[in-house]
Amino acid sequence: MVAVSVVFTTKEVVIEEQTLPQVSERETLGIESYIQANVVQRNATWDAMAPHDPRKLALDWILHADKMELESLDEKLSQRYILALIAFSMDSEAWRFCGNHTSGSSTKESDDDSCTVIDEDGHEENSSFWLSNAFECSWHGVTCMDDEVVGLDLREYIIGLLVHSLYFLTTD
Repeated sequence: MVAVSVVFTTKEVVIEEQTLPQVSERETLGIESYIQANVVQRNATWDAMAPHDPRKLALDWILHADKMELESLDEKLSQRYILALIAFSMDSEAWRFCGNHTSGSSTKESDDDSCTVIDEDGHEENSSFWLSNAFECSWHGVTCMDDEVVGLDLREYIIGLLVHSLYFLTTD
């Protein structure tokens, strides 16, 4: 009889655990897939977008900063995302105010995301800042009918954007 002995050697394999970003409850609700399928351009995916793409910034705001916390089945989610997309696409300090402070109107701001805009004729309009936690129909320059956006008055924001751009062109 022949005795055979088999020896197995083990090599310690070190597997580094990768820390994945924590997934929020909002991310598990299907909001990303809903917006990607119903709002974003065809064949566009979140993974293919640059980190500072306005579409991705608007999604991040909806998922992590927006206190309205709309769900994927909420009919207002697309509307709110599109308005956030407009704000992030036209990156300007004017979104942090109720319009442009250099126009003919004046603004009184408060700490609760609301403001009162007084036009040249002295009429007051109570509004909220864009990207605030208020209902988007109250954002300055947004016109709604039956809680659906039917118009945008972006003149003051565009003026602010132009002034901001001209400032940087002349200081370079």
